[in-house]
Amino acid sequence: ADGTAIREAATAAIPFVEGVALHQIWLRHRAETTDATPDFAAMLLALRDARGDEGGFGARFDAAAYAALLGDMAATLNIVRRDAAGIRVETDGEAIHGIATSAGETLTADLYIDAAGSRSRLLAALNVGWLDWSPSLPALTLAVAPGGAGAIGAEVLTAASDALHWQTRPWSATIAAGGGPAPGRLVQSWQGNAVAIGEAAVRVPVVDGSLLGNAIEDILRVIALLPRPDGQGRDTREYVRRTAIAQDALGDWSSLCLAPDGTARSDSLIAMLAAFDARGRIATAELDPIAPGQWLARLMALRPPPRRIDPTALALSEDIVRTTIAHAAPQ
Repeated sequence: ADGTAIREAATAAIPFVEGVALHQIWLRHRAETTDATPDFAAMLLALRDARGDEGGFGARFDAAAYAALLGDMAATLNIVRRDAAGIRVETDGEAIHGIATSAGETLTADLYIDAAGSRSRLLAALNVGWLDWSPSLPALTLAVAPGGAGAIGAEVLTAASDALHWQTRPWSATIAAGGGPAPGRLVQSWQGNAVAIGEAAVRVPVVDGSLLGNAIEDILRVIALLPRPDGQGRDTREYVRRTAIAQDALGDWSSLCLAPDGTARSDSLIAMLAAFDARGRIATAELDPIAPGQWLARLMALRPPPRRIDPTALALSEDIVRTTIAHAAPQ
């Protein structure tokens, strides 16, 4: 109500059950039963009864207020904002020469950062390839629009046919199965003088804050690895390497959460599942945005118990251990 980006809300108003996003519970329910929609209200009531309290409080991320906050921050930093409608990207196929606006002016820069999500145009103009993750992820669309109704602070969650509708005062959202842009990531997130961050570089149907965190990490990586005059491309290659690791981890996380019994898996997720099933072991991975404890907790919830428990469950992978020992051994 006061325009802040984060506010407190009663648990009953938040579509999460013990940290699991509502749409993940919904998709799992659809896969296991013939009912279209589980009774989320009953789940929350049962949870509160089991804990013997009113459910406590949780942080709610308010998208509309956050957008307004970013606008205010941009104005404070003297960032000029322009309407993206009608723009044309001028490129030679390898680098961007400028952005032509509908008003007839051409905007040029040393570096172009694409943060437009599925509406991305900069990297698309450079014909950067797309790795399609559709075989390992269920189709899911999330549509968010301003103009929600109701009293300030009031939220309404309804289910109709094969979709969920969530409405608040500033905005409304609909989650539905099927359709939407293909999940996946760019083959290379930095091409020439353009770099994609956030959903312009990777799209996965996880609405639990992971993508926002990924976008923030992308920004920090761009700042840390801005090309040096004598860098010979090493900085951009390192950015692409680090970003690809984080993006693939997000894809594995989404695949595990949304399709826990799926057959189409990446090599990295197959190796993780095999290690967990055999020994309850999770190897820490470089630059993985998902903490090892989160992986272990989710695997314990979704997989059969491991055949035996390894006291080094949160550990380095065996390959890294062998390599480290080999490097340390006297020659």
